[in-house]
Amino acid sequence: MNEFYVYILLRPWNGVPCYIGKGTRGRCFVHQKMGEKHPNLRLRRIIAKASEPLPVVKVAEGLTEDQAFILEKALIKQYGRKTLANSTDGGEGFTGGRHTAESKARIGKAHSILKLGHEVSEETRKKIGDANRGRVRSDEQKEKISQSIKESEKAKAHIKQLADDMRGKHLSDEHKEKLRQANLGSRRSPEARAAMSEAQRRRVHGPISDEVYAKRQEYWATHSRSEESKERTRQAIKLHWEKRRAKARAA
Repeated sequence: MNEFYVYILLRPWNGVPCYIGKGTRGRCFVHQKMGEKHPNLRLRRIIAKASEPLPVVKVAEGLTEDQAFILEKALIKQYGRKTLANSTDGGEGFTGGRHTAESKARIGKAHSILKLGHEVSEETRKKIGDANRGRVRSDEQKEKISQSIKESEKAKAHIKQLADDMRGKHLSDEHKEKLRQANLGSRRSPEARAAMSEAQRRRVHGPISDEVYAKRQEYWATHSRSEESKERTRQAIKLHWEKRRAKARAA
């Protein structure tokens, strides 16, 4: 259906075009309604400077979308981006567009709001889930996502909160058994083991408070290890010394 049109917004004080666009229905009047909230900084300034609504001239009507794109692009090229507030060269897509520092900040803020506690409806969650279900990401994409999550302020705050919640907390035997079962058969890579070892070496062990010392004394006074746990400890110590002796012989 040929329902598209191409329009020009004029500066009311001198009649010079300030914006060229294409749209349907009342698209040409949306800019004025947005006013100081308009995402286009240059056009926002022009709207603020004008003491009246920007004059609108419809150059052509009854066009197909492709025809509107072609005419929009031709007019932007004719008047030039230095005269116009258009952030792109026109036509389909975002060709030639550049975000200003302010627009980048707004986009970043919007993303942070979505990540940090923004309420998403169940319908939206379902749409997102359906769109991503069965999607296969490359190793490079997975690494980028992982790195982004690790560096996010939300992840850092979450890790700190977990550490604060666990500090001084004693796990029940049932919880310990669940953790043990979950980790049975898992093998850490040499890189992971080296990183853990390095972290322990750098860890600073300071004096503990009387309160913490009393809690530890109380815990160990009532704590009893199972025979299975004792046997695992004996085997671990035995393996440790076997490795040290083998290393000494090899040297």
